[in-house]
Amino acid sequence: MLNPRPKKRASKLVPFIYPVTEKVRLLRSMTKPKRDFLSTVLKRRSNRVFKELSKAHLSKLLWYSSKVISLDIQKDGSIWFHRPIPSAGGLHPIDLIVYSRLYDKTGHFYYYNPLDHSLGKLLIDRSKSEPFLKHIEQIIPLGEASIVWFVANGNRTYAKYHNPESLLWRDAGAYIYCFQLVSEALNINSCPLGTLGQPFITDMLRAGSSVFGVGGMLIGGRS
Repeated sequence: MLNPRPKKRASKLVPFIYPVTEKVRLLRSMTKPKRDFLSTVLKRRSNRVFKELSKAHLSKLLWYSSKVISLDIQKDGSIWFHRPIPSAGGLHPIDLIVYSRLYDKTGHFYYYNPLDHSLGKLLIDRSKSEPFLKHIEQIIPLGEASIVWFVANGNRTYAKYHNPESLLWRDAGAYIYCFQLVSEALNINSCPLGTLGQPFITDMLRAGSSVFGVGGMLIGGRS
């Protein structure tokens, strides 16, 4: 279960800083997939067979699903973002962390920076990450798949709305569907998992109760 959240609107935004140690720049020059949108919607499926994902495919998936397109500073000091995924108030409280062996064969977790389209290698203790990976393995064997996990930074929404819990969950649902659509358009296999990833995500990030997992998926190449 999630910890109870405060019902009152937060007086100010308290940012959470991800423990990034080094940056991996992702591909920026890419061609758009030539797929009809409605055909993509009809062909979308969850698939549990995963080949190793290419670096180019991972870059495209993150770019077309989550890259910041534009932003604006609002009168109350909050930042409004326009991204491919809709979000209540344009706040985008859902962050992405990616587990992949593409950049290190031992496997690492990375924070996706949607502003500069990069991955930041996270400093996470193995004693904290291994229980989460074992948790995933109990649902679907990881094999060659990569993991995309959605992490709610609740303070962003609490700083603007009263009782915003349902807005966080709607945002999380939008992420799952958008990632599946973009995955299908790019010929990437994906499968959402029936777990929030708690308490593992909060423990891994050594975060407070306002930062927590809200679901995720496995992604991989097609044969």
